[in-house]
Amino acid sequence: MAAVGIEGTHFTVALVGGRRLRELCLARYLEMSGVRIKIGEVENLRESLVSQQEAIDLVVIDTGDHTCSDRGIAAILACLSEVLPGVPVVVVSDREDWAAVSDALCHEVRAYFPSSLDPEILLETLRFVQ
Repeated sequence: MAAVGIEGTHFTVALVGGRRLRELCLARYLEMSGVRIKIGEVENLRESLVSQQEAIDLVVIDTGDHTCSDRGIAAILACLSEVLPGVPVVVVSDREDWAAVSDALCHEVRAYFPSSLDPEILLETLRFVQ
């Protein structure tokens, strides 16, 4: 499978959080678009990301209806900053209110993507962030 090229480079995305069906659907869409995917298991996030053979260039976290300040999401973000320092994080969320966007930005998230938008826009967002 070819990876998406960005100015001659390729990138690998780690998907974290969310419900399993949504996670797998998003993974399949991104894989079909040429992005390499690694799925980080929330229960053992540190181990699942550290054990990856390949470098992770970008993380997508699906927060569902939660904000980044919610305890579980904040713990995931803290773990990501320890395990993958400097790796950009993109949030996919069901929330479209400014408070949720602002909250994500306060947690140093690079991009906020409402799940109501077309997935092609997500792909372009990932390319832009990378």
